[in-house]
This record gives sequence, C-alpha cells and structure tokens, in this order.
Amino acid sequence: MEALKTFTAQLTPATVSAQSNILAGATALGVLAHLYWQRFEPDPISYGQFALALGGGLVYFFYHFLGSLPTAILYTAEVFTVFNTVVLLSMVIYRLSPWHPLAKYPGPAAAKVSKIYWWYQAKIGQTGYTQAKLHDQYGDFVRIGPNWISVRSADAIPIIYGGSKLGAGHGRAPWMKNDWYEGAIRGATRISVHQEVDVDKHHIRRKLWDHGFTGKALADYKPEILDFCDKLVRNVNMVVARGNATGKPQAIDMGLQSSYFSFDVMGVLGFGEPFGMLDAGVKHLFVDTLEKAMRTLIPFHEISWIRILLRKLLPLPERLKVFEKQNEERFERREKLGSARRDLFTYLLGEEKDGAETFKLTRLELIADAGTIVVAGSDTTSSLLTWFWYYSTKHPETYKTLRDELAGLNADQLIDTTLLSKLPYLNAALNETMRMQPAVPGGLRRLVPMGGVEIEGHYLPEGTVLSVPGYAIQHDPRFWGKDCNEYRPERWLDTSGKYNKNAYLPFSYGSRGCPGKGLAMVEARLAVAQLATRFEFAFPPGFSQREFEEGVRDHFTIQNMPLPLVPIPSPVAKAA
Repeated sequence: MEALKTFTAQLTPATVSAQSNILAGATALGVLAHLYWQRFEPDPISYGQFALALGGGLVYFFYHFLGSLPTAILYTAEVFTVFNTVVLLSMVIYRLSPWHPLAKYPGPAAAKVSKIYWWYQAKIGQTGYTQAKLHDQYGDFVRIGPNWISVRSADAIPIIYGGSKLGAGHGRAPWMKNDWYEGAIRGATRISVHQEVDVDKHHIRRKLWDHGFTGKALADYKPEILDFCDKLVRNVNMVVARGNATGKPQAIDMGLQSSYFSFDVMGVLGFGEPFGMLDAGVKHLFVDTLEKAMRTLIPFHEISWIRILLRKLLPLPERLKVFEKQNEERFERREKLGSARRDLFTYLLGEEKDGAETFKLTRLELIADAGTIVVAGSDTTSSLLTWFWYYSTKHPETYKTLRDELAGLNADQLIDTTLLSKLPYLNAALNETMRMQPAVPGGLRRLVPMGGVEIEGHYLPEGTVLSVPGYAIQHDPRFWGKDCNEYRPERWLDTSGKYNKNAYLPFSYGSRGCPGKGLAMVEARLAVAQLATRFEFAFPPGFSQREFEEGVRDHFTIQNMPLPLVPIPSPVAKAA
C-alpha cells in the first residue's frame, strides 16, 4: 500500500508524460517482439530468460531515477503488463488479418488464433472427428491452426507423406515431422522411432524395423499368434459354457478380448513375454497406465509452451514411474535372451549399414522402441478386431457371406496366412472396417520443406504444417460413394473404378507409414478365421449401438466403449 501511495504522489504532469512515453515504448517493444517471434518462436525457458533480463534492467533503471524500489517494481510490472498484452493482441490481429500467409484458407477463427482449440478437442477425444466436420463445413483445404492446413485430398497423400521422393515442385528437401511428436514429459534422451524427426536417422532406424516384418519374419511369429488365437477361442467357449450351465446366454466383451489378444501378441514380440491378459482376464497395469497416459498427455502435445514446461519443471507422475520401471525391467529380461529368440526385438538388436558406418540402437533407443512395438502394434489390431466384431454383428448378412467363404476351407487352410491374405471377402471386410474406423482418425503432421509446395493449385509456403485426416478422407462421398458412412465390404470387390481406393490411410503412407501393417493383418486374419468358423454373435438386451458408435474417443489412437456380445456356437470348419 505504501508503494502505491508513493507511486500516486509522484504522478505530476512531468511523470505522467514520462510514464506515457514508457508505455508507448512498451507497446512498440511488444509489436517488435511479435514480429521477431513469429519467425523465431521462443520456448518458455528462453522467454523466462528474456523476462528476467529485461525485468532486472527495468527495475534498476526506474530505481535509479525514482529512488524507490517498490515504485520501480510497480513501474516494471506495468511495462510487462502492457508488453505482454500488446504481444498477444498483435498475434491475434495478425493471425486473423489478410496479411497472414494462410489468410485465404477458411477455418474456425478460434483455431486460427490458438492451438488451445485443439488442446480442447484432444481433451474430449474428438480431434479426428472434428477435423472431418470442419472439412464438411469449409471444404478440402481448411486452416485449423495458426500455421496448420488440413487437406482432404487423395492426391495430397503421396505429396505430404512421400514428399522426400517427389523432387521439384513438391519440395526437394524432406518433409519433416513437426514438434507435435516431442514427448510431453519424457526428455529427449529416450526417443522412439515414432518420435524421431531427423529424416536420415529415422531412415536407418526404420531399416532395422523393416527386417522384422519380412515374410520370413512373419512366418516365425505365426505359431505364437496361433497360440493366442486358441486362448481367445477358449475364452469365448468358457462364456458359452457358463451360459449353458445357467440356462441364460452370457455376454463377453469382445473389445476387451481383442485388446487382450493384441497386447499379449505384441508383448511376446516386443519383450519376449506376454502380458498374460487372455489368461488372467484382467487388464495389465502396463496397459492400463498406457491408456490413461494417452488420455492425459496427448492434449499437451498440441501446445508446445505447456508441453515444454511440463517436461522441464514437473517430475514424472508416480504411476508413470511404475510404467517406466516395468518397461525397463521387461526390456532387460528380453535383452538377456539376445538373438537366440526369434521375435521382432531380435531385429532391433541387430546392426545396419549406413554407408561406411555401422548403425546400432543405443540402450535408451531400444527401450523406447520396445515400448513402441507394444503400443503401435496393439492399438491398430485391437481397434480393427473390436470394430470388425461390432459391424459383423450389426450387419449379419456380411458375416454370413464371410462365413460362407471360410466354410470351404479345412483346418490347415484356416491357418495358412498366404491363403487367408487372398480371400476376397475376408480382406474386404477388414479393409472396410479400417475405412469406417481408422485407428488414427486425425492427420499425421508434416512440415512443408524449403521452397514451399503446390497441391491442387494451392501454394503452401515452407514451414506450414500439413496433414491429411484419415477419418475425413475415408468418409468422403466423392471417393467412397453416397453410402460412405455405411459399412459395406462389397465396395472393396468393385473393379469398375467407382471408388478411389487411394483415399485410404489406415496405416499412413510412404517411408514413415506403419511398418507393422503386414503383422497387424496376419493377426486379424488368423483371429477372425478361428472365431468366425466357430461362433456367431448377437447384441445382448439393452445394448445401444448408437452409444457405442458415439462413445469412441480419439486420443491419437482410438479408445472404445465396452462391446458385450453374446457368442452362439455355430461351427462351419471342416476337418483337415
């Protein structure tokens, strides 16, 4: 209070004039700061250093002329208030102004101003689905961030996600991942191949992964996948038996069983040991923590300032410490087995030639990639199987067609992965499921390289973030017909060219697409073949299809509502 009295007493005409000049200077400094920061955006640490240096200098300056430290602090606070207000206002005005390089692209004003818009969408699990709605509202090129354009175009897919191979006109430099891929809490010392933004390093790391998904490697994995298929069949049979014993049909959560199956498979391939969920019938702490972490941390990837502060200032939450500890312990147990065991991790332990140099993953990179194996490999298969069982139950006529196709196979043929990969309707049903509900509904982000890029007559300057949202493009009637929102596997059997099957991104595209596509399809085909030849399914009384469909959430990968289904034994398989 004393400082405020002193401050008020000093408000003579001369000091008022001086104060006006100071505030005018703060305003000018705010505008200049914005002009500089729009090209070289600071992180919270560098801004804090700037604020301390400027604040200290101002306090000294005002104290020297006014002789009162409290008054000097008040003047400094006033200058900073004006400065920060001007910076924010200048940013808002510029981002909404016709002078912004992306001004011609339509989109919601709130998204143009701040990425807080997408923090909220990620928080409520609607990122990919909101992007689809915005495209329906604004068109194919939508400005959905201050420097982010979402593109709903099949022709844009090879440009954005295969851009490093396209040469002149599409950017000679490689298309980099943007800072979204940086971790929200974990430091930069443990970077998975998914997070790797360095194109050259990603390329050499990806080669190690690719070795683990060759035809021979997939054949090595088949016995263990079949073992988990047997456990999945066993669990469904147990529910049937309980229903027979009680005289009342019982339901089994096929979404949960699909998750147990996919995580157990990838636990074996990533760590050399399953999570044991198909046997225990409960979600493992590792998986439960992972799902909750995705819901909590993914929103903070949208705002770099908050993400950096979290990573620098906050300790790792206790639950995530347990997660990290389990991840490392599983890694260490698998590492001791070396290359004697043939699984995906065997290939990550290997070496890769990069010119004259030999490349080998560091221990921290191995730990990060082991976790990535489990996460990336499980989410796609789990969501694919969950929604396959849902759509097959909702549309029993499609399930009957599939069962009729499988009925012609004997037991040996039903585990022949090469044969299953050639079954028209089985693969059409799986493809249609991924079209309707891609595991990653939103767009994977890339930075336009030096020189800019032109897509369908639209010039996008270098440094612009571009993405093609999977859910939006896979529900576009121009590509998939007027019934694009209906589950209809037959569209994949159409050879007339009516459908543009290039508008399809369930595994992304190009050199940074999902390396485990082949493995995910092998798992799904085997699981479906084993179950569909033994059971039909029905919705239990009271199940709401609408609630299930509307309850899906996008936390980078989708998380689903429970899917209780009543299994009905109906074998169609022939003896070998």
